[in-house]
Amino acid sequence: MHKGVYFGKNFAEQKKKILILGESHHGKEEDKGNSAKYNTCDVVEEYLQAKRGEIKMIRSLYFFTKITHAFDSSLNCQDTINFWNNVAFGNYIDVICGIKDNYAKSYIYENNNRDRLNKDLFEFVNKNRIIALFALASLFLMHCRNRQYTAIALECQHLSFYRQKLTRIT
Repeated sequence: MHKGVYFGKNFAEQKKKILILGESHHGKEEDKGNSAKYNTCDVVEEYLQAKRGEIKMIRSLYFFTKITHAFDSSLNCQDTINFWNNVAFGNYIDVICGIKDNYAKSYIYENNNRDRLNKDLFEFVNKNRIIALFALASLFLMHCRNRQYTAIALECQHLSFYRQKLTRIT
């Protein structure tokens, strides 16, 4: 998982802990494969500042609006902020990927990254007692083969978004 996972301020008190999983941070061609100089938490906080009207909403932050709308497209601004206060958000891939290219997929397959990324994800899920995992893209799930970790089952609830439920298989 990419450094600096975002935890909403009420996340720890939630009975049912939800992790929303993004693929990666995206950047310029010359940044691909490098660690970001920022962390995921800061990006989500920037989105929340924009929702509160403290800063201007930039295009890349609309991704978080898409996530919110995948759960409920009728949420107003305050409800959106409340939503993010109750969940965690992290990125599966720990380096910067390109925009609309195949870098993420190739990175997963390189040098056993798939196994390392899955191990990191499942350790995070188990450590934080996550009971549900939602993601807009399911690229990482196509590569989960290691049975020693918690298994993930998919439920496609939406044409353009995936709601992915984490289920423990024993």
